[in-house]
Amino acid sequence: MIAFEDIQDVEDWLEPLGYEAFWQAVEPWSVFAVDDRAHFDDVLARNATDMDTMLTCLKAEVRILLTERLDLKRRLHEPQDRAYLTRLH
Repeated sequence: MIAFEDIQDVEDWLEPLGYEAFWQAVEPWSVFAVDDRAHFDDVLARNATDMDTMLTCLKAEVRILLTERLDLKRRLHEPQDRAYLTRLH
C-alpha cells in the first residue's frame, strides 16, 4: 500500500484514476463494504448519475475516510525565502 504523508498525497493518488482503476486502487484500504461496488455499478447502469459525478463523489469519500483514518493534514508550503524572513537585520 501507498504511504500518504498528507491530504495532497491522497488527492494526487486519486485524481488520475478512472472507474475500474479506482476500485482496484482502493480495495486494499477497505473503505467500502463488499457490496458497495455492485450498488454503484447499478446506479450507473440505471443512468441515475453520470460517471464523472460518481467518480468525483467516490474520490471525495475516500479522501475524507483516509484523512480521518490516517490523521492526515494539509501540506504546508514554506516560502523559498523563509530563512530570510526569520533573520534579524
